[in-house]
Amino acid sequence: MLKKLLYPQGMRGATATPRPLIRLLSAGLGLLLAQQAQAQTANALAGAYTINNTLPTAGTNFTSFTDAATRLNTDGVSGPVTITVSNGPYAEQFLLADVAGTSATNTLTVNGGGRTIQFASAATAQRAVVQLNGTDYTTINNLVIDATGGTYGCGILLTNAANNDRLTNNVINADVASTSTNYAGIVTSGSTSSYTTAGVSANNLLIEGNTITGGYYSIDLYGNTTAAPNTGNIIRNNQVRDFYINGIYLGYQEGTLITGNDISRPVRTAVRSFNGIYAFGTSRGVAIEKNRIHDPFNGNPTSTS
Repeated sequence: MLKKLLYPQGMRGATATPRPLIRLLSAGLGLLLAQQAQAQTANALAGAYTINNTLPTAGTNFTSFTDAATRLNTDGVSGPVTITVSNGPYAEQFLLADVAGTSATNTLTVNGGGRTIQFASAATAQRAVVQLNGTDYTTINNLVIDATGGTYGCGILLTNAANNDRLTNNVINADVASTSTNYAGIVTSGSTSSYTTAGVSANNLLIEGNTITGGYYSIDLYGNTTAAPNTGNIIRNNQVRDFYINGIYLGYQEGTLITGNDISRPVRTAVRSFNGIYAFGTSRGVAIEKNRIHDPFNGNPTSTS
């Protein structure tokens, strides 16, 4: 139909010249697209915001992480966004989806300021305190994340191709007594209800300068088993402590760098076999260097497991 409008009968050949109708249609289509783009970005975030639970959600402040996530997931961003956290603690989850508009230029940064977010999960599909579900170009920095106290508990979980993210300078606490696989510090997985489900979970992820305590796994990167592995992930200069079995657990990864980490079990008493760094599956091109792995049974020196 559009072709008939643009080139009426007898005017469809190579020598056909657009009529004024064509110019009118083109102008109208351009205006329509511009209006649609404007509508999509009218409420998009750009600039500096806060999360402060002593103030209402209004203007550039959000009362809760939930309010901030709802706005980001609904309206996206139209420029770089920085969210600074104050006061607290916050008893909730921070669940980000594929935030529209994020890019290498339009990044999203959450500066925790050493404040605490905590969540005790009773549902297998709601394990994470902080979840990046397809969320790109996002930094979580200097946040205290408490994933203890629930039936399930994961500090930060990335899934569904959450790419180009940065997890830096956070303190993440998971369960230090349980022997269950329900607990972890940082996880990339193909599922929100399992830490070891194959899938394109995260690429080009930086995990740096964090202190991660507890969990069956402290850091668990689980990639794609049926196609190309996840690529370009970096685990650097972290304190990894008092996990049940696996300090850094790496499956189906390519080009991962694991460097400068301090891995130990200094005080945990409920222990089993000790895997400081464990890589398996089709993981290839993995560089493991300059890590300090020590005190595997310091909290339970008589253990024979």
